[in-house]
Amino acid sequence: FHSMGLSCVLHHALASGATVVSIARFDLEVMLGAMAAHRVTVALVAPPLLTALARHPLVASFDLSALRMLGSGVAPIFRRIMSR
Repeated sequence: FHSMGLSCVLHHALASGATVVSIARFDLEVMLGAMAAHRVTVALVAPPLLTALARHPLVASFDLSALRMLGSGVAPIFRRIMSR
């Protein structure tokens, strides 16, 4: 569906022997729960999701301490996060 997800996440992760965690349909709480439960270390997300991770109060309810890299693509992000 999205070339970033297919190319950057799925192909690279599988070629590297990494585990890929996916959910059937996007739901912020389900995603955060999966990230915490699977101790996700790298996440590549679309800009609206990056904004949600930076601002949504629900994020503080989950242990995302394993996360080492959070990346985004497709659109400028700094202004998007800082202007709201």
